[in-house]
Amino acid sequence: MSNNMLGPSLRDLRGPMNTLWDRLCGPEAKLWLERLKHFNRGEDPFSAYLPGTIELFLHPEQKKGGHGIAGHLLKKYLEKTGQIELALSLKDDVVREWIARPETYPKACKEEMMTLLLWGSVKVKREYGLRRGFSSVAGLSWDDDRVHVGWYGLYEVTWGGGAPAVLWKKCINTV
Repeated sequence: MSNNMLGPSLRDLRGPMNTLWDRLCGPEAKLWLERLKHFNRGEDPFSAYLPGTIELFLHPEQKKGGHGIAGHLLKKYLEKTGQIELALSLKDDVVREWIARPETYPKACKEEMMTLLLWGSVKVKREYGLRRGFSSVAGLSWDDDRVHVGWYGLYEVTWGGGAPAVLWKKCINTV
């Protein structure tokens, strides 16, 4: 019996299988499970935006129109409802891919010129004499055919319907 009849040896598969297992059990397990499903269907598993894995969330005040909601109040709402735990950050693979490969950025976000707020990336800069410090949240925007990263003050900015929070979906439907 020739070696080619059995395909790759177990020794050749061990490294890639261990890597896949680590990713499926890691902090971005939902994303990697979706990528594996896409691969099994013969689709591109490295398309950054996989439908069904993330959602764009608007606070009820943002949906009403008008002035929207202040950043610090939106942050409190996300913390109170536990949705802050689902917020994407600048460290997430999908976000890094949007920045590195702009063609993968969601088409609707390009067309509507919205700012996507990444509540998983909030920084606080303490200044002498200020009790609360200066807090800001990372946001992504589309301009000049690329994704721009900016920081938006929580006490200085209010957001309307054009600035949704980007969250991982709580439950991903199985295919």
